[in-house]
Parts: sequence; C-alpha cells; structure tokens
Amino acid sequence: MRFLNAEIGKDTDRIFEYLRNVPKIDMIYNAPPNPGSIKVWYKMAQNNNYIEYNRFLDNLFEIYKYIAPKTIAVEVLENREIVLSRLNEWGFYKKTEIFPITYTAPLRFNKPGMSYCRKPNGIVVCTNDKYLDLNFEFTYSHDFLNNFFIHNSSYTSSFDPCIGKGLLIRYCANTYGIEMNTDRFNEAVATHDLYWNTQQSTNN
Repeated sequence: MRFLNAEIGKDTDRIFEYLRNVPKIDMIYNAPPNPGSIKVWYKMAQNNNYIEYNRFLDNLFEIYKYIAPKTIAVEVLENREIVLSRLNEWGFYKKTEIFPITYTAPLRFNKPGMSYCRKPNGIVVCTNDKYLDLNFEFTYSHDFLNNFFIHNSSYTSSFDPCIGKGLLIRYCANTYGIEMNTDRFNEAVATHDLYWNTQQSTNN
C-alpha cells in the first residue's frame, strides 16, 4: 500500500500498521496546517471533529520519529517556533537551516497550474546528511522539490504525512504518504498514476 487515507491523531493504530510496511525513507517533506488554519483544514475534509493543535503536532512528530529519515523539510508559517522547538527537543538532526519560501500546491492532479500562498513563509530543513546539496535557487514549494531531487540523486524515496493533492509525488516516484481528506487523497493517488504510470493498492 503506497498511500493511506487516515486522520493523524485518531487513526493511530492504522497509521502505524501502515508505517511498518513502508520501506526505508530518505526524506520527509511536509507542509502541515498552522494553529490558525487547522479548523479550516478539517472543514475542507468535511470533518468537524478537529483535534487540538498541540495534540496534532504530538502525533505528527511520532510519525517523523518512527520514519527517522536522513532529511526532513517542513514548511512553516505561524507554527515556525513550535516546530523548531520540537525538532530541537528531539535532537535527532545535527544540522538545521531555514530558508524563505512561498507555499504552492497543485490546483488539480492533471493540470500543471499551482495555487500560491499570499504570505511568504519558511522551510525548515533538518539533516544528518553531510553530503546534502541545498545550493540551488528556489522561490516556491514546487521549485524547492524539483531542485532538491535534481541536486540530490541519492534520494530515491520520500514521505509526506499530509500529502494533499500530491505535490511531492510529482518529483519523486517512490513517494508514500497519508491524507485524511478523501478528495485530496484520491487526487494524490491519481497523481501517482498519471506521473509514474503505476498501479498501487490503497486503503480507504
């Protein structure tokens, strides 16, 4: 199973059963909701039973820790300080850098167009890889991912615990991920089929 339709913080048993069958991951890329947007995030998934933000982060970081890839890239906005604090408390990564970025996401799985966040934000990159090459220019999320995989050819697997419509999938064929919004989950699956022409089983 490549992708899982599940809710972080509530479907914990299903999520960790799924993670036990995910192969070794080189990189996590994630653009989680912010404290001010988590209610909207749940509403878009037609789910009014949202969880408190710190509880969401607790469960998200358990996923990070379980996978423990050599590099994590997390897009942050108003959650910058709390994400940095949790990464520092974890103490797993030797190097942390923050870069300015403007968040983008696919409009549709079968269209090249992107939606653009009006507020510039940042991307936190934590790594234990002394050979990681971040010496490239980028403005948007899709620029970052495209150049990341071009400049770091040893990275052949990736994971996004909030995979949305599948931006990460466009740049890495061997991508795994979780999404609670069923419509977005279906677009992520369709993105993988469209870009990489493969068949995968999914779990709703």
